[in-house]
Amino acid sequence: MGLSVIIPTYRNVEFLPELIDSIVRSDFNKEYEVLVGIDSCYDTLNYVYKNQFPSNFKFFFFENKKGPYIIKNTLTELSKFEKLLFFDSDDIMMPSLMSETYSHLDHYGMIKPKYLNFT
Repeated sequence: MGLSVIIPTYRNVEFLPELIDSIVRSDFNKEYEVLVGIDSCYDTLNYVYKNQFPSNFKFFFFENKKGPYIIKNTLTELSKFEKLLFFDSDDIMMPSLMSETYSHLDHYGMIKPKYLNFT
């Protein structure tokens, strides 16, 4: 079993490289896929065309604006794995996030998020 990471994006091309790099550098040692839904943003589409990504990264372009809800649901239906992790395109993933999420999903069937306040 593996993990599907689902990321909707709209006009966040400046953040996407750092997010992708943080996913690639994760300590997750099981199979995973990353599904990125580009919501009618040609800047992001051009970025994808100009760069190379690992084979487990899949990009889907939605020509007409759909919104994150529709994109998340569509990519969920296309996902290869039962365990899902939703992420926003302007976030950065901590190296252990996928491992910890997978472990909680595998053991408890759910995760309990923790929030940190930075002041």
